[in-house]
Amino acid sequence: MIGRAESSLWISTYAFFDGKKAFERLASRMDAVPELEVTLLLNVDRKSHHGSAEEAIYKAGLSLWKYGWPGERRPRVYYFPEALEEDRSARAVLHAKAIARDASEVLVTSANFTEAALDRNIELGVLLHDAPLAQHVVRHYQRLTEEGRLALLP
Repeated sequence: MIGRAESSLWISTYAFFDGKKAFERLASRMDAVPELEVTLLLNVDRKSHHGSAEEAIYKAGLSLWKYGWPGERRPRVYYFPEALEEDRSARAVLHAKAIARDASEVLVTSANFTEAALDRNIELGVLLHDAPLAQHVVRHYQRLTEEGRLALLP
């Protein structure tokens, strides 16, 4: 699916590890297709990045851009600020795992962007060649960014 992307990819994942390996194909496609616009939606939480919300955001950005992104071009990356709420009872997570390609097909899956999910785990996903559904998913994510529910990762 990533290898066929021509104009846009919207990718949401709860977790990613070993970004250089997990994002290798995506970064290669972005470098090969200059007009491809990629938006990643990632969960940034306090469990993975101890400290204040600001520290967690800084560490997530550092982890992704300095150590985890293998390509020349960078995607737009958003995170879900509610995952960083100090009050545990108010916390929520970005748990969706989906890919919308060129607003023409959508994959809804249990797999995260981790080596285990991509290479070893038993995961399940549904790939739908349904442009109206893919467009609906993209609009949903766009609204979340426009409304500020998702924030741009520095």
